[in-house]
Amino acid sequence: MVDTPRRVRLLNDAHSTAGKMTRRELFKLHNIAEATGYRILKSKEARRSERIHNRGRKAVLAPHERDAIETVENASFRFGTATHLTNASALGLAKGSERAIQRNMAEHGVGTYMAQQKKFIAKASIEKRGIWAFERRYWLLPQFKNYRFSDECHFACGLQRQARIHRRRGKKARNMPQKIQFRFKRRNQIWHVFAYIGWDFKSQLHFYTGSGIGGRLIQADYLTFLEDIIAPTWQEEWILLEDNDNAHGTRGKGDNKLKQAKQRLGIKWEANCPESPDLNPIETIWRLVKQRLKSRGLILDPTELRRAIEDEWDKITLKEINEAIASMPDRVTCVLERDGLPIPY
Repeated sequence: MVDTPRRVRLLNDAHSTAGKMTRRELFKLHNIAEATGYRILKSKEARRSERIHNRGRKAVLAPHERDAIETVENASFRFGTATHLTNASALGLAKGSERAIQRNMAEHGVGTYMAQQKKFIAKASIEKRGIWAFERRYWLLPQFKNYRFSDECHFACGLQRQARIHRRRGKKARNMPQKIQFRFKRRNQIWHVFAYIGWDFKSQLHFYTGSGIGGRLIQADYLTFLEDIIAPTWQEEWILLEDNDNAHGTRGKGDNKLKQAKQRLGIKWEANCPESPDLNPIETIWRLVKQRLKSRGLILDPTELRRAIEDEWDKITLKEINEAIASMPDRVTCVLERDGLPIPY
C-alpha cells in the first residue's frame, strides 16, 4: 500500500489553509465530495483502506461487453469523460449499478484518472506544425544546441481543476489524443516571469509587470528584455527561439522595431511554430517548476508564491535542461507521426 496523491494534497492543504479557507472551499478546489473530504480529514491517513471489498462477487459485464465500452470511451474525449454507466446505457449494456460497472471496468484494466492537459491548437496551426517537422526531419541534437529557448510564464494562486477520464494505466494511454483535456489561458494570473535556456545554460529569472492589460507584455516591454537581459551575455553563434506572441514582434514578414533591435544587437532569432509550447523545451522546465510548486500545497499569499517560484527555479539543474533539449529530435519525429497534433512533451 502507498500514500495516494489526492489524500496527501488534501491533508497538506488543510493544514496550511487552517483559518484562511473554509473546508467546503478546500474540498471544491480539490474536486472532492464533502463527505469524502471530511472522512479523509477525520482519518488523518494518507492511505486508502487495506480491506478487500466485494471479493467473489459475480461480474455484471462479460469480457466482450467491457471491450465494447472501452472502445466507445477511446473514441473521443466526450465519451471518455462520461460515466461508465452512461456509455454502457448507450450500448444497451447497463445490467448493473454504476458502482458494479465501474468495478468491472477497473478489473478489465480501465481506471479513471486526471486527464492530460494540452493547449488547444487550431487546424491551421496543426498544418504548420506538420510542415515545420517535415523540414527538420533529419536534424540531430547538435543542430538544436545553438538555440536559446525563451518564453514567459504566468503563475496564479490556487489550484486548477482537471477532468477525470477513463483509460488504462501507462504513459501511452495517458497521451492518446482522445484522452487530452485542452485548456485555455487563465485570467487570474498574479506573477509574470521571463527566462531563457540553452545547452548547459540557464538565465536568471526576471519578474515583470507589463504595460498591457492585466500586466501583459507589449513590444516596448520586450524591447527592454532584449537590451537589458539578453544582449549583455549574448554570443554570436546563438539563435533565439521565440513564440508567436505579438509582443515578440515575430508575426508577419514586415519590419518592426523589435526586428530592427535584434539586428542592431546582433541577436539571430527564429519564431517557433504557432501554438506549439510542446516544441519549446523551456515549457518542460516551466512545467517542472509548477509541478514542484503544487507539491508544496495550496499557496494563497502572492509574496509567498513569488519566493517559492524563485526557489524552485534555482533548483532547476543544467542536467534537467539538457535532457529537455536532447528530446528535440524525438519531438520532431512525434509531430510527424501525429500529423501535427499535440505531442506528449
